[in-house]
Amino acid sequence: MKNLSSWIRSTLFLLIATSLVAADNPTVTIYNSNLGLVQEPRTLELEKGRQEVSVTDVAARIQPATVHLTSMGKGGFSLQEQNFQYDLVNSSKVFDKYIGERISVITENTGGISGKLLSRDGSILMIQNEDGSLRLIQTKNILEYSLPELPDGLILKPTLQWVIESQKKGSTPVELSYLTEGMSWEAEYILQLKEDDESGVLSSWITLENNAGATFEKAKVKLVAGDIQRAKQRRRGGPALQAEMVTMAKPSVSEREIFEYHLYEIDFPTTLYQNSIKQVAFRNPTEINYDRKYTFEHSERQNAEQENVSVDIVFENSEENNLGMPLPEGVIRLMQEDTDGKEVLVGENNIPHTP
Repeated sequence: MKNLSSWIRSTLFLLIATSLVAADNPTVTIYNSNLGLVQEPRTLELEKGRQEVSVTDVAARIQPATVHLTSMGKGGFSLQEQNFQYDLVNSSKVFDKYIGERISVITENTGGISGKLLSRDGSILMIQNEDGSLRLIQTKNILEYSLPELPDGLILKPTLQWVIESQKKGSTPVELSYLTEGMSWEAEYILQLKEDDESGVLSSWITLENNAGATFEKAKVKLVAGDIQRAKQRRRGGPALQAEMVTMAKPSVSEREIFEYHLYEIDFPTTLYQNSIKQVAFRNPTEINYDRKYTFEHSERQNAEQENVSVDIVFENSEENNLGMPLPEGVIRLMQEDTDGKEVLVGENNIPHTP
């Protein structure tokens, strides 16, 4: 990769705030290891010459060093500088920026007070009056703060910012791609045991989790099974996240090999909402045969006769057993019908990626 600094010219340039408008649905590839690859076709409105371009609708947990912007149309541009701004606005940062600046407050007892903000430690606000005297105000008595404007350097959303040299004016199709943390997936299996104690119905779901800090509308979703080799990264803290459940009904997932991994693709566009969990039907319910295996491990303890016998349900992943397919890593749960017709959970376990 060329040294970006070698592209920077020493001439004045025009700063034009523009935006990127989505031109097509994004493609999101999700890995098992808290990682997602986002690829978004967009249209970039450019002026001829050097300019600043900003976009805010990106994942909050983006890995800035992986951002790649590619021109997809005729006419070129050179990317001279790239910045990722993530100093999001909050009350503490606003007050930190206003130390030494004039603010106004309204209190319960004294009404409006104006002066230079010297400090704010959470419980006490220190303001300097115009005559140089100091006023200490308990923050619990303050009804309202008035600040002239949002301080420089604070932003409302994570923002990617580029300095671009364009050879022409007009619309330029591009692809924006980047890696982001906060995305993962796994399989969920349910084996419904039948009364004959030798067969059951195996169904499965794919669970997608998006805690990356952005919503991806009508995305083409791919899933890579396996732990890819990654270089060590300097980790940054992410926001506190809550999840909600979204379920889909019809199995529609195709599978193929890529490199040394299995890749699964959801066959319809789906929206990955920020801070959400989505479940997509994976395999059609399949009747399989199984064996029940009892295991007793004897120890030398005095009360060895009180030790429990473990019970395992064992089935073969073969075409003869209506399977013979890769089974992604996940959790398998055993369910059995009670006398009232209601199913009861009788056990669960993790399975690794299984050929």
